[in-house]
Amino acid sequence: MHADWPFQDSPDTACFTTREVLIREKPILLVIHDSDDDCWHFLFNTDGDEMHIRVVSLGELLKIDPGIAELACLPPGRKATRRTVADNWYLCADH
Repeated sequence: MHADWPFQDSPDTACFTTREVLIREKPILLVIHDSDDDCWHFLFNTDGDEMHIRVVSLGELLKIDPGIAELACLPPGRKATRRTVADNWYLCADH
């Protein structure tokens, strides 16, 4: 990995997000790191419409929201939320 890359996963790691996040209509306010398959989810909220789910690289998501770098060490099985992009991340109990 590059010295400035914050995640252990590579930049081309497939992650889940929504169309609204990709077109920057909604911010990333919820991050989930699955324990069963180690997948990352970068979402606006938990009420996302499955029809709008997209798969995108971790590198692309970091370009959309550099603030997610703060969660690079989020262990599998955990999630983090924030109220707005200006707020700090709040680590939640195991999901």
